[in-house]
Amino acid sequence: EELFDLFKSVTLKFEVILVNDGGSDKSYQKCLSFKEKYSNFHLIDLKKNYGQKIATSIGYENSKGRCIITYDDDMQYNLNDILKLYNFYKRNDVDVVSVVSKDYNDSVGLNFRTLSMFFLDYIFFPKYRKAKYFTSFKAYNSTLKLRKVNIFHFWQIDPKRIINFSVEKKNRPIRKTNYNISEYFRLLNHIIAKVIFKIVVFFIIIS
Repeated sequence: EELFDLFKSVTLKFEVILVNDGGSDKSYQKCLSFKEKYSNFHLIDLKKNYGQKIATSIGYENSKGRCIITYDDDMQYNLNDILKLYNFYKRNDVDVVSVVSKDYNDSVGLNFRTLSMFFLDYIFFPKYRKAKYFTSFKAYNSTLKLRKVNIFHFWQIDPKRIINFSVEKKNRPIRKTNYNISEYFRLLNHIIAKVIFKIVVFFIIIS
């Protein structure tokens, strides 16, 4: 409700897509009333928990706007930051604006996910780490969809076309993660396959 009130103050044509990722807290039922109240509110209900990556991808693929903003349900950012992000995005010719926080300590704890992603980010993707791509609050240029770019295959995005926007963010407590060793090796295998494919193509071209 606060989000729709926020957009009443501006003359923007917008839509809100909420993806319920198999939640058991009755969020889907609570949001059904918004679907009846607002024609530009779209509700997608996943029958089980597929994780943030799949849920975000589904929302992204079902969007229709020229600027696509992803926003996590933990509400660590102020809703006003969505409009600030959009206005910042409009002033820049980029593919992605990645939101970073001022003086923020993300207490995720020392777990398998943080260790594995640290390894992947710093060894394989230092340019994307430097560009601070790995945040959940972003603005995407919809031309990425037209170019068939998978936002989670971020190596398809030119890191020079990624810029940052800084806002305040609340700290969050240590949280559990469903990220496990099988997910880690799945991602690693995908990366290695991509590297091998590029090497093979390179040698075919020069031979």
